[in-house]
Amino acid sequence: METQLKQEKDEKDDLAQTRLSWEAKEKKMEDEKTLLEDLCLHMKNKSRGFFARRRATEERDVILQKMLRKMQEKEMRKEAKGEKEEKEEAGRQ
Repeated sequence: METQLKQEKDEKDDLAQTRLSWEAKEKKMEDEKTLLEDLCLHMKNKSRGFFARRRATEERDVILQKMLRKMQEKEMRKEAKGEKEEKEEAGRQ
């Protein structure tokens, strides 16, 4: 009976330790994500040039959503182009 309680306590401690570990990893990944987003925003602002108008009124999240949507649209165009080329190639054979 006592060994069973000890085993259950050990398992509970292991689960708690694992949960803490996952929470720490999640926090680290969120920090890294924020850092990458800041880097992307900085590079975008830097590539605009000196005479480009600044959008200081736009929120950070809005700008990031626009960048993400633009990247997804490019990816979708590439996929569509690849499918079109595959159909043309299959039609030739």
